[in-house]
Amino acid sequence: MEKLTPRERRQARTREEILDAALGLINEKGPDEFSLRALAERVDYSPAGLYEYFDGKDDIISAVCAEGDRMLFAYLRAVPDTLPIDQYLVELGLAYIRFAVQNMEHFKLVFTYDRQGPSIPYEELAFDDTYRLLLDAVQAGIDAGVIATGESYGLAEIALGLWATAHGLAMLQMSNLRNVEYDFEAANRAILDKLIRGLT
Repeated sequence: MEKLTPRERRQARTREEILDAALGLINEKGPDEFSLRALAERVDYSPAGLYEYFDGKDDIISAVCAEGDRMLFAYLRAVPDTLPIDQYLVELGLAYIRFAVQNMEHFKLVFTYDRQGPSIPYEELAFDDTYRLLLDAVQAGIDAGVIATGESYGLAEIALGLWATAHGLAMLQMSNLRNVEYDFEAANRAILDKLIRGLT
């Protein structure tokens, strides 16, 4: 890997500072009210100077979303894929929830910001391959006979159901239930385990 020059390291640090400040502002004001002027004030930089690092407001929001995508993917990839497939699916769900609770600002932005673009087939969804990772895990469960499919209930529907369950648990625990004292880790594990066992 090529070593960065001192100038390149400074630029990388400045870029990260801009993205961190942008994330805070976006979550405070919402993507529609987010402005380059407010961001420039927060990082003590000129609005024109931000164009040295980004092409504009949409580019900054996309960069923050991409950062969240990468972080989520790292959480999921940290789950050992050598686990038995039913345990692996449970741990993927737990990693997803853990990411949401530990990185609420990124999670909210990644899953609420309307990223403009052309319509794509459901099968081609891939947030930095996080969804592809889930699809592959479900397919492995089907191939191993751990997950049973049925008419109108195949790979896509099973993956969507698992994703929706983990996402719903995450949303509740980072919003309505945020200040509730309860062993959510144990509850999450029990819910996901029962759900996956019910797919056999």
